[in-house]
Amino acid sequence: FVRGVMQKLSYLFRGRKILLVGSVILGASAVSWCQQEQQLPRVSYAPNTTIDQANSRAEHEAEQLVSLSADKITEISIGYVERYLPVVAEHTDIVYMADDLGTQQSMLMSPDAYRTFCKPYHRRLIEAIRRAAPRARVLMHSCGAISPVIPDLIEIGVDILNPVQPLATGMEPAVVKRTFGRELSFLGGLDIQDLLPFGTPGEIRQGVRELIDAYAPGGGYIFSTSNCVYTGMPLASYETMLEVWRAEGNY
Repeated sequence: FVRGVMQKLSYLFRGRKILLVGSVILGASAVSWCQQEQQLPRVSYAPNTTIDQANSRAEHEAEQLVSLSADKITEISIGYVERYLPVVAEHTDIVYMADDLGTQQSMLMSPDAYRTFCKPYHRRLIEAIRRAAPRARVLMHSCGAISPVIPDLIEIGVDILNPVQPLATGMEPAVVKRTFGRELSFLGGLDIQDLLPFGTPGEIRQGVRELIDAYAPGGGYIFSTSNCVYTGMPLASYETMLEVWRAEGNY
């Protein structure tokens, strides 16, 4: 299968200008794998164990599980990259990776916890992508209020951030562009939580224009919604968005 991909791509790319995005698949079953393979030591508690001692030991065990899980996820992902990406590297413009780190109001963990438990593994994966496809840009999808760790993402080699969720705390388009736009490009940004599902045509037109005005100066912006367009969103609203983008989205 992998060997046949290059031939198909060569055929598709003849005389065409196409942006090809490759996706990194993560191993979601790593925690179950760790448990099934019994990689964690079984710790028994003596009758005189204090609550503090038990809590400390439980915390240590949890950290071991996180480490083993992250190692396995990274191992699976790098294996995928090393097998698949070199075959299509010639034609691949962007490699997409995803790991949601935020909620609407804050991160899922503290920035320090991210730097301890996630960042080293993200770095390893990006290094593998760079080795396999040196010319490709790395796009990271991470929903929510992640501004505290955007400098960390830049440091480990993320080139493009998606979906830049505009209603999440600290992710206001003008602020994100002004703070990080010199070192990072952006994909997304149009609100799908309130504007597209509930906005009037006039509000949607204004919202699209304001978003382009915020992100487009200096380049480094790919217009898109801030996540998938889900079932129930009015088609007319989406068409209004496209209408404005086609008319005013050249930047």
